[in-house]
Amino acid sequence: MRLSFAELRNEYKNQNYFPVWNIAKYTCRPGYGRDPQLQPTITCLENGRWSEALEFCKKKSCGHPGEPENGRVIITDVLFGSTVNFTCEEGHRLIGQPYGRCEISGLRVAWSGEVPICERIPCLPPPDIPNGRHTGVIMDDFSYGSSVTYKCDSGFPPTGEASIHCTTKDGLNGEWSARPPRCGEVRCPAPQIQNGRRVSGDRHVYWYKDSVTFECDPGYTMKGHSLSQCQIDDTWDPPLPVCEPGKCQNSDLFELCI
Repeated sequence: MRLSFAELRNEYKNQNYFPVWNIAKYTCRPGYGRDPQLQPTITCLENGRWSEALEFCKKKSCGHPGEPENGRVIITDVLFGSTVNFTCEEGHRLIGQPYGRCEISGLRVAWSGEVPICERIPCLPPPDIPNGRHTGVIMDDFSYGSSVTYKCDSGFPPTGEASIHCTTKDGLNGEWSARPPRCGEVRCPAPQIQNGRRVSGDRHVYWYKDSVTFECDPGYTMKGHSLSQCQIDDTWDPPLPVCEPGKCQNSDLFELCI
């Protein structure tokens, strides 16, 4: 009889028939250990069938796999063949394998790989700005949660957020929460698009956070956003749309213009 947790001893492997009431002895497969309370045998019964095979070999345990600093391990089982998963706390990224598997290691079982590291997500140094400075000049590293505050030189009025902080969108890479402030007036160039026009926000001078809405001329289709806003760096965001000529789809029966 083939068992998932044990195999016949070598002396029985070439034996094709067993007399009634004879026993067959088993040895545990790798990854399993003997249950001392059960005999690793089965018996040939009078009806020509084998007796029920009790689970005399149990899965070995890998024990607790360990937990990363600033993270945790999710455990459903610690026995041979089981898998555990590692996660990091907010603001940290996982370096290494995000999982471990209880595998055979020599005559015992052990968790595959090493416990991963949960590294605090880093940010590049905050950008310097003309006519101003920030408090980060005294800091060596910037990581998730770090914040800096900008201050403008005398005579250059600030525009935008004075303080920004290191955050993340993808859980792997750090980025600053906003663009640094501007020291001095923000003025965006008058927005113009070909084959279209401004339908709101039309003025001679555009300052920070001024917005404009566009529409295309008849026969043209807009690609991009219809609304754009003046940003701290004198640019428009989202980028100004493009008005492209309309197209027709031909079929055997009709033409449908889009």
